Amino acid sequence: MRNTVVLDRRFVAQGTKIIEQGDFGNYAYLIQSGAIRIFSTIEGEKKVLGELGPGEIFGEMSLISDGPRVASAEAIEDTNLIMLSRQALLKKIEDSDPTVRAIVKMLMKRLEENNRRVLGIESKVEQNWPTVFKNIYRDMLVTMNTADKYECQDLTESAFEQFASKLDDFFRNKASNS
Repeated sequence: MRNTVVLDRRFVAQGTKIIEQGDFGNYAYLIQSGAIRIFSTIEGEKKVLGELGPGEIFGEMSLISDGPRVASAEAIEDTNLIMLSRQALLKKIEDSDPTVRAIVKMLMKRLEENNRRVLGIESKVEQNWPTVFKNIYRDMLVTMNTADKYECQDLTESAFEQFASKLDDFFRNKASNS
């Protein structure tokens, strides 16, 4: 019998933001029905990069590159999505031929570099540290059973939020003193 993976599905109402520029992603999305607008916000201005429909995928770049998302996505009509997790995508890439794997990684890196160049986005790692730590914390919680998750949140969430806030302040002050 063939090993079949059941993928999660998600309904998104028109006008709902699905992914946020700057966040670190855990899912890519395949559009089953509906339509999505991809855009970046640069210096407060919304720049539409494209619109996608059924059969098209978005959000995959941050899964492969481990970098922050370079664009946001919102539903421009009621939309049904199939969710592909980072683990499932990386497993598919890992199971592929080594040459194909190398080509996919190289293409994703070049595409990400070109997107950043076109959008004028400077990649400053220190600006993303608070988001990185928040995503690590969130990812850690996702792996826990419900009881452990709530206990861990009760014990750590306040301290973690203070840590992330202080880290954010540190880098903001560092940037303003430069």
